Amino acid sequence: MKTDIYTDNGTSPLNFALSANEHRVVIFAQETGITMQAKIGADAQLDIFLFNFGGSNIDSTTNNINIDLISKNARANIYGLYLIDKHQKVYNEIEVYHNSPNTYSNQLFKGILDDSAQGKFYGRIFIKKDAQKTEARQNNHNLLISSKAKCETKPFLEIYADDVKCSHGATTGQIDELALFYMRQRGLSLKTARNLLMTAFASEITSHITSEQTREKIDNMVAGRLSNESINCSGKRCEYKCLDC
Repeated sequence: MKTDIYTDNGTSPLNFALSANEHRVVIFAQETGITMQAKIGADAQLDIFLFNFGGSNIDSTTNNINIDLISKNARANIYGLYLIDKHQKVYNEIEVYHNSPNTYSNQLFKGILDDSAQGKFYGRIFIKKDAQKTEARQNNHNLLISSKAKCETKPFLEIYADDVKCSHGATTGQIDELALFYMRQRGLSLKTARNLLMTAFASEITSHITSEQTREKIDNMVAGRLSNESINCSGKRCEYKCLDC
């Protein structure tokens, strides 16, 4: 299994072609968005992680992902986490095409939005007529910390095969007040209780990173961002010890 990590705010389109039985992990933790196309061959698997932390100098970020499952038993997992505030915007446009039988895809995106931040998730799953025995899942869940924060979510399925397992879902809401009350009754401050609930919400994404070292660094970045710390290394060593350091 090969792992690629991108943190340098590169904007050039990326193209991946996975040959038979190849397993590749691609992790993006940068301020700017990415444009990516991938073709996945027989029995190959691609795992993508998109982390957007709302860079201080970036007002709007767009991620465009296009995945073609071109051969039998091709698999793709696409995970996204965006933590934004102020007037920041993050748009995720994800398209997955199931072209062959027995293919699998999973999209899971989660966002935490504060102040006047705006998020958008557009996810499309296209299943061709011959792509029988396909399984595809698509979910987007958002936590709005401020009454001014907004998120638009549009999961979309286009299915032409009749022997498939497909599901999609989307939720947008606030922090559970009952859970906050329960935690505060046990001596936690409001800030600590809120951070714990937000961290648990975000950890569903980071938990899928199999590398313990990388997962720990990303978890630290998430914890810092939820504590309103700025994540902007610009290639320099920092006290935060993120992926660049």
